[in-house]
Amino acid sequence: LVSGVPAALQDIAWCSSTFVLFWILSLLDAPAAAVAAWTIGQRLEAFAILPLSALSMAVLVAVGQNIGSNRLQRAWQASYSMTLLAIGLLVLAGIVLFCCAAPLAESATTDQTTRLILIGYIRVAAFGLPFAALEAVLGASLQAMNDSRIPVIFSFVSNWVIGLSLAYLLAVNCSHGAFGV
Repeated sequence: LVSGVPAALQDIAWCSSTFVLFWILSLLDAPAAAVAAWTIGQRLEAFAILPLSALSMAVLVAVGQNIGSNRLQRAWQASYSMTLLAIGLLVLAGIVLFCCAAPLAESATTDQTTRLILIGYIRVAAFGLPFAALEAVLGASLQAMNDSRIPVIFSFVSNWVIGLSLAYLLAVNCSHGAFGV
């Protein structure tokens, strides 16, 4: 319960923030195109972050076993190494996504408005991938140390406080539309 409940709350916070994001997108000039672009972009992002699942599980096991064996230096080294590997992989994935944004959008939709929004989404998301690596691997490291409160707090603050606030501010108040989101 100590580890599971905060981890579940983290997923609930992320999932529920999606509904608020949909509401923000519904306020825009082309809400259907914006939601379509977001949905396609999420699938492309999910493909790019596939290595994070494996790396998160690996660091969870490595850190947990080393802490259980009272090898704290090895636990720290496993966390550090996996974090660097994850960041490196996601920087590469981000470069590929950024460079291939237009062809990916071209192949994903025939709607010109959705395509333009999707290109912007992919290019901005490409810059966020290394931060996703930090969140996933370091969050798993902390969970291995039986501290799942910190990842929940960071996830909540980044999604709800910063992300949704900026999305609303840039999209609606500053009139940047879907590009603001």
